[in-house]
Amino acid sequence: LSSIGVDADLLRRTLADEPDLAAAQITASLNGLAGALRAEGGEEGPAVRLVLVVDPLEGLLSEHMPPPQRERYCRALTALAANGSAWVVAVLGSAYLNDVTLLGDLGSLAVGPGWMAMGAPPAVRIRQIVEIPALVAGIQYESEGTHGVVEALETEANRLHLWPPLLEGTLDALYRDSLESRDGEMAEERADRPRPGYLTLRALKAAGGLAGEAVRRAERVWEQLDAAAREALPMLCRAVITLEKGSGPSARVADLTTLESVPDCRRLVHALIQARLLVTDAVPDPNLQLACPALDLSFRGLLARALRVTAAKRLLRASGRQGGAMQPVE
Repeated sequence: LSSIGVDADLLRRTLADEPDLAAAQITASLNGLAGALRAEGGEEGPAVRLVLVVDPLEGLLSEHMPPPQRERYCRALTALAANGSAWVVAVLGSAYLNDVTLLGDLGSLAVGPGWMAMGAPPAVRIRQIVEIPALVAGIQYESEGTHGVVEALETEANRLHLWPPLLEGTLDALYRDSLESRDGEMAEERADRPRPGYLTLRALKAAGGLAGEAVRRAERVWEQLDAAAREALPMLCRAVITLEKGSGPSARVADLTTLESVPDCRRLVHALIQARLLVTDAVPDPNLQLACPALDLSFRGLLARALRVTAAKRLLRASGRQGGAMQPVE
């Protein structure tokens, strides 16, 4: 982009005011880069694409985002998505599917053929997710015969349906523990500590596994909550936990709208969702995903509507169905 006189500030302003022009400039730059690669390789080079990842997209639906800013952002993403040289990968929580009409043309892309539903990875992928990135990064796991760090993580994660967030946090804590400085320790203490990048069963047990990660997250959330939000915890627990005699507590589905109707509980719920300790989900309603036509509030529009309603009522009286159910005329 700098080769055609477009710096970061100019690109930002162009995306906000003239997104189609900005998309064309990006395409020209990518084509130029592809040409340079072909010239360097002496043969037909690979296609060059810009991949823009927006995660999470529901940030655009925040009540704190001014509508004009949301509109500019959506117009820019729509222009880039419509451009063959740029791919826009946006991650949207299913709980927000029924609000996509607020995103304008971008929302229609989210519910059209470009939408791909993604659930939690199956449990058979746990070992792969643990081992493959570690192999690439040069990280090693302690193993004691058939029971090591990988097996312990797999066993605990397998009890959960949505295990990735807690597994990620646990692995990060283990890796950071292996990198801690050993300055000031005695030689015997240093020998007892794992080498950097070597994750041990001892460290996993000391951290409490995935359960310990959940507790640490909950404690951080609790420390940041105000007193009123904390007092809403019993209400939330009654909604999402079932106590069965003889079987202990179990999770159940609660209505998010009901919980959000209480301001204190709403703050608590959103804090736990942000920490990935509560999971929200929704079933998309096609009727809610269709944008309603704009209502014509001009004198001509209101007069036409009044005439249509009057004509419909006369038709009902003439057919002898004055007391029947009247279907919408709009």
